Amino acid sequence: MRRVYYINLLFLLATFVGLAAQSGELIRPLEFVTQLEDVHVDDSGIGWSGGSCETLLKTTDDGLLWQQVESPVAADVVSVSCAPSGCETAVIVAYNNGNFARSTDGGLNWTITNLEEEYPFLRRLEFITDDIVFGYSGGDSFLRSSDGGTSWAVTEIEGFQRASVELPTTARAYYFDDQGRCWKSENSAASWDSTGYTHPESVRHLTFYSGQQGYLLDANRDLYHTQNGGSSFDFVVNTTLPSNLIFFTALNSNDLRGVQVTDRVYESTDGGMNFTSYSIDLGDGVFIASNFHARGEEYWLASNMSEIYYSPADFQNWESQIPADRVDAVDIVFTDAQTGFYTDRSGMLFKSTDAGASWMEFQQLDFTSNRLYVSSAGQLLLASNGSESIQVSNDGGNTFEPYLPALVLAMYPDQYFQRYAELPGGRIYLVSGEVAIYSDDDGANWTGVDLSTLGIYPQNQLYFFDDNLGFMLANGGGRFARTTDGGLSWEDMIDVSPTSQPLNSVYFTDADNGIIFSSSRAYRTTDGGDSWTLDNSLPGASEYAITQDGRILTAAFESGNNGGAYISGDDGQNFSQFSYICSALRGATLTTDDQYFFGIGDGGVIMRYDLDLISSTRPVNRNTLNVSVFPNPANQLVTIKLPAPAHSNLSLTLTDLFGRAMNTSLFPQGSQTTNIEVSSLPAGVYLLNIRDESGAVMATNRLVVE
Repeated sequence: MRRVYYINLLFLLATFVGLAAQSGELIRPLEFVTQLEDVHVDDSGIGWSGGSCETLLKTTDDGLLWQQVESPVAADVVSVSCAPSGCETAVIVAYNNGNFARSTDGGLNWTITNLEEEYPFLRRLEFITDDIVFGYSGGDSFLRSSDGGTSWAVTEIEGFQRASVELPTTARAYYFDDQGRCWKSENSAASWDSTGYTHPESVRHLTFYSGQQGYLLDANRDLYHTQNGGSSFDFVVNTTLPSNLIFFTALNSNDLRGVQVTDRVYESTDGGMNFTSYSIDLGDGVFIASNFHARGEEYWLASNMSEIYYSPADFQNWESQIPADRVDAVDIVFTDAQTGFYTDRSGMLFKSTDAGASWMEFQQLDFTSNRLYVSSAGQLLLASNGSESIQVSNDGGNTFEPYLPALVLAMYPDQYFQRYAELPGGRIYLVSGEVAIYSDDDGANWTGVDLSTLGIYPQNQLYFFDDNLGFMLANGGGRFARTTDGGLSWEDMIDVSPTSQPLNSVYFTDADNGIIFSSSRAYRTTDGGDSWTLDNSLPGASEYAITQDGRILTAAFESGNNGGAYISGDDGQNFSQFSYICSALRGATLTTDDQYFFGIGDGGVIMRYDLDLISSTRPVNRNTLNVSVFPNPANQLVTIKLPAPAHSNLSLTLTDLFGRAMNTSLFPQGSQTTNIEVSSLPAGVYLLNIRDESGAVMATNRLVVE
């Protein structure tokens, strides 16, 4: 049933501020973090953009300044569109929970329409005229309004819609179905007729530059051209375009542009006969969203990491409209309760002297660092990302010098010692690719250990539980090694590894019981590491930190390139999530007084959490169902089957690896199977998440679309 209600944003402010405080402080690089999905700027310069984590942005000056406004719906934005006469006439924001928010006064007041039952999933929403609004999902129906979005009707279509729906004029529209048939509308998408053309291969992209003329790009990367309104398509050329284009568009008959999932643009100026490529390359490492906006020759691209790109003409001379330092944060440490350091992927060292409330660029290192350590003596140690061994600073990060004596480095000229650990009894231990060295007398003398037979270089983590038990984790293939004699010898544990994915971190509560983490999974051992069992109740973790009273906090990578923070107060038996942000977290640390926990990661994101405020957390409940997905890989219809009929209503969401929802489905109470159509999706890896009515994740599976 369609539900309509009205809301004034002034009443949302107190609630919004309260929720933000519970989620921690976003210190850098902006005041918000999101993966933007869509953008629209009208002729007067007023525009809207929206994305994940309930983010809604507005501009009044062509995007020179984008400001965050309170979202009228607590959900992720999937599309925004303004009336042709302007955003002040009407703007509609579509959300991933079936809600549509419409405003006719610049966003001061909103009318909310819920179409969750009628149209639960939407990919794109677009005004055709001030009165006619059209939406599509890639499924077997379209959404249409003839009164500017006040009321809506769902139109069933034959087959599943493939690629995009093209709306080149206010009257004419085109799409291809999953049988390869081309359909055309002459009445603003109110009804559809076959053009009589059937394409022999899967159509991945469709673009029209006039009411009659356009191009299609198929799964074989063959380019076809029509000049008669889709009645026929003529072969042009087999292109070398990549299969993972986010979108493909024709500016005119000669100029074609395609954008890859990263920031690479493919350009043809001769009707597709030849393509060249270039990178937008603004140095912020963002990924482009599937929706873009054109205003004459101007283009806006929405993207992740809270970024909007703008081109003044013809996909050239791109610039950032939300400038920020988005270089990935790599590692973070604190040398005392107030003084902290972090490095980014460019080799910049940042410093804080106020417990992480603010950070300044401290110095540009001569090498990039991928790991920071603090010795028991309070020294700051930097591990390089290349041909340098660990460097040490004895003056608060002002200067650095080699940590190891020159004589020791000369003994191992081809080894770079980049992982560091101190054992409880005082032994200092460093590892390189094929050699480990240790000192029992504060670095006066060093002894070497041969690691050449292990094959676990480079290492993700070096960890010692006590003076005997220790682990060395590789960054690929699920490989790790164990020592039971304080690092004098190591045993390759590949035969008992629980996964083929890179292992990020390991933690033991006693000599028998421990947890080893990949980015998405956690595995337990009760026999000192001889065997491991998947624990679906625990999150994966990129890094963890332990308070002096034994609480474990983790920064975790979440599906869709997002991040979560978790806490355990019972030696890792149970974890509760206390934060979720729309950017991947890769590192974690605590201030030395255990007052603040930090999560850092992609896009230069730094989150700070006051441990005194972390309370009322909910248990993580994930992957408690064994779900079958077949066929897998697939290119048409996919069946998802539960082990038994659902005891309550379950929802299924299919996302790409950047968190964009590509399809949704329901498991009504009592059902056991459902089907989703994937023929309209680009080839790649997707994530299936099944949630119960409370939102807890019950199962996560990967689906490969060919």
